Amino acid sequence: MTTVHSPPLTRIRELLTIVLHSEPIPELINLSHVCSEFRYTAKYIIRMHIQKCLAPFIPPNRWKSFFHLLKTSRAAIAGSVALAVLSPDPRQWLPDNLNIVVPLGRSNQWSHFLLAAKFIELPTHDITSGKFSIVNTHINASIRRFKAPETIYCDPCHAHMHTSFENGNIVVIIESAQQSILLPILSSPTTAQMNFITHNQLFCPYPTLTVKKLALCSYQGNPNYQSTIPKLPTYRQFLNFELKNMHLLLGNASTVSEALEYFIGLFLTRAWDFNGASVMLA
Repeated sequence: MTTVHSPPLTRIRELLTIVLHSEPIPELINLSHVCSEFRYTAKYIIRMHIQKCLAPFIPPNRWKSFFHLLKTSRAAIAGSVALAVLSPDPRQWLPDNLNIVVPLGRSNQWSHFLLAAKFIELPTHDITSGKFSIVNTHINASIRRFKAPETIYCDPCHAHMHTSFENGNIVVIIESAQQSILLPILSSPTTAQMNFITHNQLFCPYPTLTVKKLALCSYQGNPNYQSTIPKLPTYRQFLNFELKNMHLLLGNASTVSEALEYFIGLFLTRAWDFNGASVMLA
């Protein structure tokens, strides 16, 4: 409760932003449940993180229309940008590509948006062939890629100007094979790639693993499947994520009871993660 001697509300928010700016995302989400001021500040800081990660790809003057298109097309930001926002320290690196997952039939909307923003469409990438081929029946085989134009942007977290896109940052449009975007995201090769951001929410299916910088290879439908190491994403080098294989983790247990105890613990964590790891941004 404020009094005549209390500092202005805006000043309180400024101080909270300074104090909480370096807190990990999970802590910000927890603090947002304390009171309305902490909630306002936490959402503001998370927006700053999202803006910083978007700035190398989408000019600030198009952020409003970008998020509006995310909403109307029922699309989501996935991949390394989502991980950078949700990582233990989202300020230590910037991804070099922006992945947008869209429902079936929505890729043309994004193509028009990007071309209107002076992006250059690159040759379509067929994920079923080539050096970096992957198998995911939940997405269309042809992925559309757009090279961002060179521009100058202001880092919202630091008052500095930067020249971006020198190396041609890429926006990747991944179209789902169905109307839902969840299956393509949740069938990603590792748990670290299953985070996503919508127009007003961010989701982290495995926040406990993410905070510990631990990623598991996803289950591929075969209980004896042992994944070869997936393509090494850039974020593994920057964030020092440790990649584990579920089959190997269970196989290394000294006893069957130890393996069962680990599996049950992981299942309980996963159930809590899905129920508790989202925060409204609107």
